[in-house]
Amino acid sequence: MAVEPSKEAIAYGETHYPNVHFLNATADDMNKFGDESFDVVIVGFVFYVIKRRLLLKSISEIDRVLKDKGYLIIMDFFTETTVKKTMSTLMSFQLILLRRIMMKFLRLRICII
Repeated sequence: MAVEPSKEAIAYGETHYPNVHFLNATADDMNKFGDESFDVVIVGFVFYVIKRRLLLKSISEIDRVLKDKGYLIIMDFFTETTVKKTMSTLMSFQLILLRRIMMKFLRLRICII
């Protein structure tokens, strides 16, 4: 399962990773998932682009959907302010890394944000 706000990124992901289900959504609104739905939540290059007013809501949602004793993996940049730009260069790196991680957690329910 991958949560992605960009329709272009979803189209790329569906073409290159047909075994991953993509949901057009954002980290601050994952109401399609019940509490403790995932064994692993991977947050890749997301926090630095989230508007500050939505940051705590996003963290709360991630905590809500992660199972007790589940794994939370965070990969991100540090910036002084929110940065808005396309993520095309990061997408390929992120998807390669996620493929490796998913192989390790093959039998677990995973959510990628």
